[in-house]
Amino acid sequence: MNRLIERLPAPDWLMRQTARAMQDEPFPLLEILKDSLYYAGAGMDGAPVKHFGGNIHSFVYTDYLVRKHNLLDKLSSRHGGFVGFSIVGIREIPLQDVFPQGLCRTADLDPRLFINERGHPDDFLHHDPPQPYALWIVFERQVGRDPETRPARFSLFHICCESIAGYIGLYTHNGILPRMLYLINHGYGGNWTDFEDEKRLYARTVASHPQGLPLYLAGRRNYVPLHQPESRTARSRWPHLYPGPPLGEVWPDGFEIWKRRPTADDTNEKGDAS
Repeated sequence: MNRLIERLPAPDWLMRQTARAMQDEPFPLLEILKDSLYYAGAGMDGAPVKHFGGNIHSFVYTDYLVRKHNLLDKLSSRHGGFVGFSIVGIREIPLQDVFPQGLCRTADLDPRLFINERGHPDDFLHHDPPQPYALWIVFERQVGRDPETRPARFSLFHICCESIAGYIGLYTHNGILPRMLYLINHGYGGNWTDFEDEKRLYARTVASHPQGLPLYLAGRRNYVPLHQPESRTARSRWPHLYPGPPLGEVWPDGFEIWKRRPTADDTNEKGDAS
């Protein structure tokens, strides 16, 4: 949980889930997407839950390199799951229920979006890629664990797919914005593009959403050049989309959180709240 941003109450759709209900009731896709954290190229990284559980209750992960059996093994492992949480239930979701309009193919995108790209996901995934899947898991805080550091529950929706196509299929096609983007680029050949580069396809795709930008961006900071007067001032990796200084540090070593510039919708929400 992070004190820099507001803590949200656990949503009703999440608190009423049981192992049986998760299997028998309609899959609550739109509820999962609302106020969620989206993590492109997530791997099996639990850091967003550690740092934002309670601020966020729904975590949406996409990664085309995580195999289903590896994910299930890690989640069920005593040392590999989420410390202090137990699994309420797990459900595999057919991809046609996740992407009823079909998963967006890069070939369908406006070619102008590729202006700064040197690669292509189809070129990258030619060596025995994992079969696509979608797993929905609900976790519950164990008895005796500190409620100030762990939420009562959280939802993890993990999809094996290309992350930019996933953002389009989940958020753009459904007319929903995630509450937060968790931005990091895994180097050493683990990606066909650079998620942190504002000129590349991921940032362009996020910026093209008709509803605008997610409220928060969490990511590594950049520093302005030393010769500039404001040298050593942290700025975001997407400085034109999330300009200005960060709200603060998520954890030491340069991971910060930025808030988008105020919009008319933000003003209306404040007015309604008053």
